[in-house]
Amino acid sequence: MAEKEKIIDDETFGKILATILGDFDDTKEIIPEYQIRGRGARWFLDPEKRKMVYIKGGTKCYLLKKNYNNEKRFLLYTVTNHVIVIDREDVIYIGYN
Repeated sequence: MAEKEKIIDDETFGKILATILGDFDDTKEIIPEYQIRGRGARWFLDPEKRKMVYIKGGTKCYLLKKNYNNEKRFLLYTVTNHVIVIDREDVIYIGYN
């Protein structure tokens, strides 16, 4: 059986984790934050687990990939430990907060 391809590689995950924890000794690169628009919770596709996940508006996220599947969607890693696909219009760029 073939091994499943990872959506998020170890290097990117390490940078995100260092950004969340504030540990910038290992990596000099800070990942900018995004936030899901709105206040209510909604369903999003988690392509890694092949399931729909329920995530609240206002949740902080980190960009993994722009133009996911050649569409105007982002692939994001949330602080709730999910990888989600979301439309660009549903995300707010927070920056280096």
